[in-house]
Amino acid sequence: MSDLTRLHTMDLFSRFFQENREKFLTFAYSYLRDRAEAEDVLMESMITLWENRDRWEEGSNLHALLLTIIKNKSLNILEHKQIRLPKKISTAIASEN
Repeated sequence: MSDLTRLHTMDLFSRFFQENREKFLTFAYSYLRDRAEAEDVLMESMITLWENRDRWEEGSNLHALLLTIIKNKSLNILEHKQIRLPKKISTAIASEN
């Protein structure tokens, strides 16, 4: 890919992000219920999407791809929170005894 094409692609990608940012942020927030975590997930998801741009096929639906990445990252965070919660509870119970 030439530098000019790459710049053009980066410009389009940046515009895509800016035009849809609030929609994607709201989607992440619907899972996480935490604005800061939703912002982090959105940024990480955009980076993941950009870093895997060589895998995009002609006509790829970037909107759908990004929503899938956001959903998966959000669910991973929620899963890790559930794993940590029982540890905290058992630690609190142990310290009370």
